[in-house]
Amino acid sequence: MNVRTRWAIILAPALVLVMAWYLVVWNGNQDDVSAANDRADTLLHQAGQVRSQVRDATKFKSAGKTSRARLAALRVAYPNDTDISDFIRANDELATATGALVESLTPDAVSSKDRSAPFTTRTIGVSLKASGSEQAVYGYIGKLQSLPRTTAIDDIDLTSESAGAISVSIRLRIFVAKDDSLAS
Repeated sequence: MNVRTRWAIILAPALVLVMAWYLVVWNGNQDDVSAANDRADTLLHQAGQVRSQVRDATKFKSAGKTSRARLAALRVAYPNDTDISDFIRANDELATATGALVESLTPDAVSSKDRSAPFTTRTIGVSLKASGSEQAVYGYIGKLQSLPRTTAIDDIDLTSESAGAISVSIRLRIFVAKDDSLAS
């Protein structure tokens, strides 16, 4: 036997064994690896979708908090309750902060309908009298409509008092929702 034949006899079974290993073991593993890569790609895509949904939900939740805060402020400014004690307290705090003295605050009966406002609105007329220095009274008048309740000043009458002091008579309307459209 020559050397080539001997090497062929020795290497042929080794070559058959390597090819069998490749076809059975390695090629089978490649299918598993390929399937795993496909599954990983699918999972990454799904994870991206979930992140997007979480981001959208977070934005929605933030918008919801903002909307709830705005609605709460609107309920304070335009309640369906005719109790104006919150307005009276805020008015007293404003007068104290500006240095004006509120001499009287007289509410009228609740109107059934305000002709100048939408049909869902009722108003409470209020007559106010205040006095103090010019700076205090003008500061009070300037900030009166910044109170939390929705108001409209209809009439202002300023009267000069002694030595820089003035008094003011104000006629205003406080708005009240006629229905429960803003109720919680």
